[in-house]
Amino acid sequence: MIAAFLRFWGVVFFVSTTLVALLKRETDADEETDGVVETYRLLMRIVRLPAVISLVLILLTSKVSVRAWRRELCALARTLLWCVCEEF
Repeated sequence: MIAAFLRFWGVVFFVSTTLVALLKRETDADEETDGVVETYRLLMRIVRLPAVISLVLILLTSKVSVRAWRRELCALARTLLWCVCEEF
């Protein structure tokens, strides 16, 4: 089941990528491309935005509370199971 799913989406990805590569033509626009240093400066400006900082903090700390809650739940389950096993 999973093999067929992965095969299907692999073929879809391969075909769509091939079609884009063959049919899409580049245009010679008067756009100036930035160098590597300018690109990294732009990246750092984006990373320093307050919304990005908030998102990073949320994503980095979101699993901590879930992990602590799960640990307490597992300890409670072990305690309950131990009490049930002692009675029998």
